[in-house]
This record gives sequence, structure tokens and C-alpha cells, in this order.
Amino acid sequence: METKEYVINPLPVKTWNHLRMNSAKVDIEALAEKDNIDITAQGVTQKSVNASAIDSGLGHEFDALVTEAVPVFKAFETDADDARIRADIAVHAGEASVTALDITAKDGQTLTFITDLKGDKDASGSVALQVRLHAGKGSVINLIQAQRSGAKVTVFNDLAGELADDASVNLYQLFMEADKTYGGLELKLNGDRTSFISRTGYAVAGDEKMDMNYVVRFVGKKGMAQMKAMGSLSDRARKLYRQTIDFINGSAGSSGEEREEVLMLDPDCVNGSIPLILCAEENVEGEHGATIGQADDEMLFYMEARGIDKKTAIRMLARAKLDAVCAMIPDEEFSEEMAAYLKGKDEYGESEE
Repeated sequence: METKEYVINPLPVKTWNHLRMNSAKVDIEALAEKDNIDITAQGVTQKSVNASAIDSGLGHEFDALVTEAVPVFKAFETDADDARIRADIAVHAGEASVTALDITAKDGQTLTFITDLKGDKDASGSVALQVRLHAGKGSVINLIQAQRSGAKVTVFNDLAGELADDASVNLYQLFMEADKTYGGLELKLNGDRTSFISRTGYAVAGDEKMDMNYVVRFVGKKGMAQMKAMGSLSDRARKLYRQTIDFINGSAGSSGEEREEVLMLDPDCVNGSIPLILCAEENVEGEHGATIGQADDEMLFYMEARGIDKKTAIRMLARAKLDAVCAMIPDEEFSEEMAAYLKGKDEYGESEE
């Protein structure tokens, strides 16, 4: 299949040229919409809408690729005060599929939206998911994402969104299985008193690669954002995680925090972390940082002394980061499903399912 090179996950400002961390260059074959999505919802209206003009984390070139393949997005709306929608997206062997979703929470609504990318052991190829969020005044969107697509799959997970006054978006992500993962997010806190909280868990092993770019732009006043990622790298895995908080002129009274905790389990894995704050407004508060460490020898000794071999102990430590995010998921049914899935894994990348 013929591919074309795209530049994705661009930093808002080019600050890391010498390390080649400003963006990612990826060969992507032409994407096509497939009949691989199953929607579970009650009292929800599904319709088709033209792609909204919102910047996303993976960048303009990826946006153009998606809208060329899917000029019309699947859109979901409801009049219920509290609604739940689940989208199960199947990953098949040899496909290059794309799913494009447009989610709107009307003024005052609470909407929980779940996406689950799932493939079997034979799944291969690439799968792209783009979700665009519109949070109305005083609304709450809980976006929950699980990635268990298969060890031979390349995943593009792209998010874009905009928040009106007093709106909140809460993001929970579990990145568990893929050969290569490219994740992006760009969220515009347009209104006053907006809120964004994200909790991202990942486990990258073998020769897998993970490349992420998360950008939150403060436009309105008194906004708040907390981004936290926690994960593990093992074997020869490579990961680059960019987090950017952008205080735009006029966003007075806003505060943002970006944190990452990385557990390095083998000497050959490579970690990259870029916590970045851009500031064009004086009256704001921004914090950033990354904590990177290795498996504690005393902890490993303690576990081995109780009959847990080193390989199993390291696997348990890697899974603990995912377990922590799983426990935070506000949807009890899906949280329990993911907890059972993680518990049933014989080793990273394989499950009893």
C-alpha cells in the first residue's frame, strides 16, 4: 500500500530542534472509513455533520488527512440531563481505518463518552480516531478512552475541543497495546471559569513506540487545567510526551499544571518528556514537571522474598500505573471492565480474553 509522509504532533513553538522532538514524521497510508463501530446509547440522537474547524493535537496535516477520508463526522446529541454513550471500535487485520466523531454537550448537561479501540491477536495495519468536543455553558463532558488494539497495530488518537463558560472536560485514558501510538489533544478553554482535568496511563514495552502532544490553550478568564500522565517503559520501548499550557493574553486568573511520572524498567528503553508553559498573560499560575525513576531494588527484593519472581514483579509495577488511572474512571461499569481486563493479562500485550 502506498504511503505518504506527514508531520504530526507539532509543538506550538519549535524549541527542541537539536533533539528532533518538535514533531514527528510518519509515513501513513490512505485512510478509509470502515463499518467497524458499535454505538451503545439511550436517548441519544445520531446525525452527520461537516467537520468543525477546530485545531487538534496531531496537527493540520493530520486534520486534512481525516477530513479528506471522512468529510462528514458522526455526531451525537441528547436532551437528557445526564447521558452515557459508548463507541466500540473494532480493529481488523490489514486495514487502514478512520473513525471521526463529533460530541456536543448542551448547556448544563453531563455527558459521559467512552471509546474502546479493541483488536484481537491477529489485528494489524493502522487505525485512526478523531474526536471533537463541544462543551456548552455549565456542561460536563467525561471522555474515557481505552486502547487495546493489538501489538501489530499503529494507532492515531486525536482530540480537539472547545469549552464555553463554566464548562468542564474530564479525560481518562488507558494506552495498553499498540506497535506505535500517536496521540494528540488541543483544547481551547474559550469561556470563563472553565476546567480541564486529564489522567493518562500507559505501558509501553518490547519495541513499541509512543509519541504524544497535548496542548491546552487558555482564552477566557479564571480557567483551570490539570494534566497528569503516569506510565512505564520496558525492554526497548521509546516514548515522547509533550505537554503544553498556553496562557493567551486575556486569560487572567487562570491556573495550569502539567505532571508526568515515568517508571523505567529496563536500561535500553528511551524516555522523552517535554513539559512546556507559554505565557502572554501576567496574572496566571503555571506549574510543570516530570518525575523519572527506576524500579526500586528494595521493593523488588521484598516481592521476591515473598515468592514473586522478578519478571512478574516488574510486570506488576508496570500495571500499577494503569490500575491507578483505571480506579479514577467515573463510569463504574467501564472501570470494572478495564480492571478485570488488566487483572486477566498473563503478560503485557496478552490477555486471557
